[in-house]
Amino acid sequence: MSLIITGHPRSGTTMLQELCAHHPEIALTNEFRAYHKLWHDDLGRSWHIIAYWHAVGGEWSFHGWGETRMARHFRNLRFTARYLAGWHRRRGIIDGTRRVDETLHALFPGVRIVGDKWPGYMGVLPATIRRSDRKPVVIYRDCRDVVASFLKKVHGSWSGRAWIGDLDTAAAIARSWVEHMQLMEAHATELHVMRYEELVYSPQEMLVRFADFLGVDCAGFPADIIHDISVGRYRETLTAEQLQSVQAVAGETLRRYGYPP
Repeated sequence: MSLIITGHPRSGTTMLQELCAHHPEIALTNEFRAYHKLWHDDLGRSWHIIAYWHAVGGEWSFHGWGETRMARHFRNLRFTARYLAGWHRRRGIIDGTRRVDETLHALFPGVRIVGDKWPGYMGVLPATIRRSDRKPVVIYRDCRDVVASFLKKVHGSWSGRAWIGDLDTAAAIARSWVEHMQLMEAHATELHVMRYEELVYSPQEMLVRFADFLGVDCAGFPADIIHDISVGRYRETLTAEQLQSVQAVAGETLRRYGYPP
């Protein structure tokens, strides 16, 4: 069984991934994108995995949050080598998803569920949810907090990154958030949907539901790592002009999801 965690960037996907990565029955990678482009042919998928391994190096995180960059780099190399070896031996026999699952299970023996977290899976939701043994989870959050957190990153550690494109204004980020919410709505019956604020303020209730969805013991989630310091932070960081821009773009969706004006 594979678990896919996604959602708009800065919506709580990392906190949810960390909760899962600490669960003894789950091994979840962080934005390794191994389940991306699984609809390509064998060679195309393999080149994708090689290219991304080369790009991320030791940045891929997983079970051992305290591991060194060198240890992560070595684990990335092991994954890539095992996947390619399996592709070479069994190409055409099993599909890409099963090969990724088998490779992750080989790296994380003893766990029941493997998977990956990456906001980019939102853009390929139909392919992401296609298999019955895949558990897709989407987490969403107040658009205003998303915009505030995203802008802080854009002007900080994300500065100059090509993938950001024109997502450098409040209005542009709000439009992206609305598009993600529409995707979530379109596939809601096939997803496990989590609201960030509910996870923060009612963690036990939300984790019980999540554990039931996955078929794991809820006690395995370390609820003490959940924090609420960023809820409503937009009030301190967004200007009146930026808030007006967000409301113009996302106000209707915010109201529909019960976010107060």
